[in-house]
Amino acid sequence: MISQNVYDDMEDDHIRGSPGGNAIITSIVRDDSDSDSDSDDILIEDGNIRRSKDGYSIIENQDQQKQESGGRPRHLKNILCSFGLLSTYIMFIFIYSVFIPTMYSIYTSKKFPNNTIAENLAYATHLKSISDATPYVMVFVFGPLVGVLSDKFGRKKTLFISFVCVALDITCALISFKSNNLILFYLGHTIFGIAGCIPATLLSSISDITSLEERSKIFTFLGAPMGMGIIVGPLLGALSMKINILVPIYIVYILVILSFVLIFVMDEPTQLRSEEDKLKAKSAKKTINPFKSMKKLFGSSKYVAFVTCLYIVFSFTVEDVVTTMYYYTQLRYGWGPTQNAYNIAFLGVIVILYSVFVLPMAIRRLSDRIVISISFLISALIHVVYAFAVNEYIWIACGFVGGFASVILNLTQAIISKSTPPEIQGSILTGVASVGSLANLAGALVTQNVYAYFISPKAPIYFPGAHFLIDSIPIFLTFLGSMLIWKYYPDPTIKKVPPKVSRVNIQEE
Repeated sequence: MISQNVYDDMEDDHIRGSPGGNAIITSIVRDDSDSDSDSDDILIEDGNIRRSKDGYSIIENQDQQKQESGGRPRHLKNILCSFGLLSTYIMFIFIYSVFIPTMYSIYTSKKFPNNTIAENLAYATHLKSISDATPYVMVFVFGPLVGVLSDKFGRKKTLFISFVCVALDITCALISFKSNNLILFYLGHTIFGIAGCIPATLLSSISDITSLEERSKIFTFLGAPMGMGIIVGPLLGALSMKINILVPIYIVYILVILSFVLIFVMDEPTQLRSEEDKLKAKSAKKTINPFKSMKKLFGSSKYVAFVTCLYIVFSFTVEDVVTTMYYYTQLRYGWGPTQNAYNIAFLGVIVILYSVFVLPMAIRRLSDRIVISISFLISALIHVVYAFAVNEYIWIACGFVGGFASVILNLTQAIISKSTPPEIQGSILTGVASVGSLANLAGALVTQNVYAYFISPKAPIYFPGAHFLIDSIPIFLTFLGSMLIWKYYPDPTIKKVPPKVSRVNIQEE
């Protein structure tokens, strides 16, 4: 073992190995005094140093980082299976997005045959707001339990149970439609809320098998399977409804079977963790109390707590487009299931475009945090335009510009995940799902009923876009809040060493 001192003026991007062979940086000698003499040593094991305007950042294991950033991801099969499961889940959601409004429209027209179209739309919107909100109650109540079970018994078993709930939901919808009675559908759709933890479980699965360097990139690419689900789901729903209104239900059964196959093929993600992470996960304290889960989430760090607040507000506001789009476009532009399906499919293409090309490029040039802030600002402006979209072309243009909302929520979760110790990933991300579910619940109830009110005779003015204009305010405040968070809280995943570095000690074999 030979030890030598290597002096470097730090003008290169990083400290390179010595001419004698592979080297491991074991310490940095810096000068903290006013003189040029050496002082304290700072130990850095298996690291490299990269220069930035704020100083020198420690890069953990540069060779591994190069492989992770540019090469094939580890556990590719599991990542692809997770992408496939997310895609089938999104397909189901958007097939439902075509079927459920149609079911409510048929129900209200039979129950109130003498009402005007606007009155029936207002009542159908109110009924839909209830069925949209009740699953979020289940996510909030059972989300922490699902997270604990996911950490203890594995992601695969949790995903299997969740997709069983999907099958139960569509069975109840089928019976309710044939009987023209919504009670069973409300019951089944409420239980379906347990399946609302599927995205959080899949995010935990990906977190189990990815490094910090990989995670933002992989989470951003989640927009691709989401986009495929958004494209294929509504098209399958609308085209199959031309055959028979119940055909979309049968398609969902096929998607559930496909999901079971993907779950069977994938390896258990918790078993692919490092041994150190497995030991930490076993010793971590877990809770099934949703309020304790939220307390753990907000108590993990101030930075995580503030970023979670951004996630909550944005989760509230995205519900306006998602939940009112069908009835809003039907009222203003005369669209039906087919036109809405084409529009949603177009949004799916935009989601893929943003997630695969635009956002990764923006993140490389800027940072994930700055990209999030810019997206919040654009979303606030788009909501103002949505409110006054007097023709369908303005509506479509807004979807083109603002089609990144779901991807930004994934990116925000990636920031939370990167700032969270691996042993509590499942609990923290499920805690995010719990608080997000409350925001979704409130958003579904508030925005749809605001829309129903402003198209009803009770409103002082007729203003179908009122809920979009109202939501633009909290989105803009979220933009301002994000800029303050980035200013006062540096990224905790970046390790820094003092900028005055004068010598690096290197050991060679």
